[in-house]
Amino acid sequence: MLVLQMANQERVPDVVCIHQNGTPESYESIISDIAADFEVFWIHTAKDLPREHWYSVPIRRLLEAGCSEIFWCDHDDLYFRNHISRGLKLLHENQVDFSVNKKAEVLILKEPYELHTGKYFNAASTMLPGGMSSSMCFNRQFADEFVKDLETNLENLNFADHILTRITKKKFKCHHHEGQATTVYVCHPGTVTSRDWLVSGEEVKTVEKRGPDLVVTSELEDWVRQTAKKDSN
Repeated sequence: MLVLQMANQERVPDVVCIHQNGTPESYESIISDIAADFEVFWIHTAKDLPREHWYSVPIRRLLEAGCSEIFWCDHDDLYFRNHISRGLKLLHENQVDFSVNKKAEVLILKEPYELHTGKYFNAASTMLPGGMSSSMCFNRQFADEFVKDLETNLENLNFADHILTRITKKKFKCHHHEGQATTVYVCHPGTVTSRDWLVSGEEVKTVEKRGPDLVVTSELEDWVRQTAKKDSN
């Protein structure tokens, strides 16, 4: 899905790097018939890696390839056609090292087969980087320092975006904007951060607060409750 979305960008990337880890067999064959105007680096690590290395491995590979700007992409999120072009514009016009969008759209997948599309929500209040993680982009200097911080993890943090926020971002000029969303956050049962947003049956689950990692906005919580009420009728 990610390769197809990148191939659909109005400004296609020069290279896409995918890191598959924690599974014995490679899934690289699933992209073999996709005609893309960019190179794809598929890195397969059979063993389970610490969470911070999920990202350090592909970012280091992109640095080795000479990339000047890098976009953080989670495979289970969605990207509009202007995602890359807008990200590059924000980095260059604001003369910053790092950019993140406070806004994102949301897609809630309810078991078993129900899809609920949402409006904009305030990702800055739900995600530690100060915005939608999958909207983050940064220059080569930021990426190089970020990889070093991931590999050393001096504060023993559990997630790569925690390291980015609490260590790397403090060293650079960063831009948090509230413009048009170019990403869609997908909430599904496998997400650690937001699976509590999902509701089932006739009862609405209480949204669990997870300290700084998850503070659901009242607008989104109201919308989830309204959706659940309609489903139970």
